[in-house]
Amino acid sequence: MSLQKVFRRLLSASNYQLASKMGTHQGPINCFAIIGEGELLASGGDDETVKLWDLATYERRATLADKARRWGQITCLLWIALDNNPLAGGLLCFGTGRGRIVLYKSQRKRDQFLEGSDIQAFNGGDCVESVNFDPINFRIVATSHNGKIKMFRLERDEVSPLWTVDLSEAIPRSAHFINHGEEIMIYALETGEISYRDAQTAALKQSRTLKSSIGNVDMDHSQKNIVIDNITTGFDVYPLYRSTPLRSFEVPTTRKYVRMAVFGEKGSIVVGGSDHGKVYIFDLKAPQITRTIIHGNPTSLIQAIATASLEDRHLIISGSSDDNSSICVWEKLTKRALLKRQREDERRGERGLMYIGLIFFVMLAITGRAWFPVFKEELISLTTGVYSSVGNVVTGRKSVPQA
Repeated sequence: MSLQKVFRRLLSASNYQLASKMGTHQGPINCFAIIGEGELLASGGDDETVKLWDLATYERRATLADKARRWGQITCLLWIALDNNPLAGGLLCFGTGRGRIVLYKSQRKRDQFLEGSDIQAFNGGDCVESVNFDPINFRIVATSHNGKIKMFRLERDEVSPLWTVDLSEAIPRSAHFINHGEEIMIYALETGEISYRDAQTAALKQSRTLKSSIGNVDMDHSQKNIVIDNITTGFDVYPLYRSTPLRSFEVPTTRKYVRMAVFGEKGSIVVGGSDHGKVYIFDLKAPQITRTIIHGNPTSLIQAIATASLEDRHLIISGSSDDNSSICVWEKLTKRALLKRQREDERRGERGLMYIGLIFFVMLAITGRAWFPVFKEELISLTTGVYSSVGNVVTGRKSVPQA
């Protein structure tokens, strides 16, 4: 293995490297979803399409679009796994700028999707802000720009409404199921209020207000922490039921745009976008360490962010909101994959030394007629000289040079 390859592998152990940059949507990219066990990436944008990408080859596999152009922009995406069998199908759910919720069902081949349902969840002028899924009770919660929260029952690939709540004075930017689906947390954009409601009855149970606005929200898989884009100074990490941040990460900001902030590497890092072409990576275990990767030029708005941890690599996916938008996929080896590669390199090195030794002995055998007589004569002469010197030492005599 060349020194350059060795250096690259060592570097990739601690830093994300650009794996692919894909020219994609005709307009800004708004959202992502990782499909299945990391086989595919779904991206949604202002061009009213959802595009599916192979995360092994980075090739585009399919484009989902409404021929009647009823959807409007794609505002949020969600992958719903139907069971724990990775070979089974699932549902790709997304919300649109014209208040619709659309479900596509995947086939055994994950790049083949069939439209399941397409409903007018909110008024045509009221865009869907977020969708989330309760895998225990098979419910979907959706929020809208005009302040509505709706709960739906999911049956196969069809949804039916259960209840609706109107906040009216705030934009419910996002919602999460907690406590095994018994409650939902709702995050208000302008007011910074977080409310907790009964998922079955919609009854308000409690609320708290943060000191900042809420741009975007992500919850870690353990449901212990949330990370919030505060729109002004950067990102804050809060314990689930507290109003004081556990960590605050500053990001230079000149324009007050909403940016995604998400957990990555199984909740050990926070990854967020910016208004100047960079993606920021913060280590929760070492908060003083900040890493950046450059997606676009200094005026690029990076709003869409996603992460995934696969068996052999961690991924960061970023999307720009430029007219000439692009998707960047960054990857880093997992510790398990790194150790596996190191063992493979060691085995290759051992085999290499063995082959070199074997070649050396073969060459000695081939050229033996040329060098062996000389070697034999020198060996006999050397041996005779040694025996003579030893004999002189034993008898106490010194060899006297002849005149």
